[in-house]
Amino acid sequence: MPELETADLRDGTRPDPHRYAARGAGGVALLDSDMPLNIQGWCDRQDSLAVMGRYVRIDGRGMACCPFGWHHDDGKDSRPSLWVHPPRSSGAPCWYCYVWKRGGNLFDFLCLWYGVSSREMWRRILAGERF
Repeated sequence: MPELETADLRDGTRPDPHRYAARGAGGVALLDSDMPLNIQGWCDRQDSLAVMGRYVRIDGRGMACCPFGWHHDDGKDSRPSLWVHPPRSSGAPCWYCYVWKRGGNLFDFLCLWYGVSSREMWRRILAGERF
């Protein structure tokens, strides 16, 4: 198995590539050695609706107010414009903002929510940090 291309953790150790836990917003996703060590594989193992539902309130139609207000006229989404749905295939998008005309997968959403790079978010997931 190739070495993980991640930075060392703060204590100088590297994440265990065979088992880690991603904790965030009240949930825990345990992953094991059968999972491919990539973002698409991680996204495939998550319930994107449940995870995103811990960050935004999703109605029965799958609509929510977009939390990324900088692209809305008043700096806040006052009418639900974010559609959250199960991905249609492996690695496929699971959210779309009709105002922003942008969407992505669960990993993209978390990167935007926390304002971090994809490298930093992946490091956090592998390290089991809360996000």
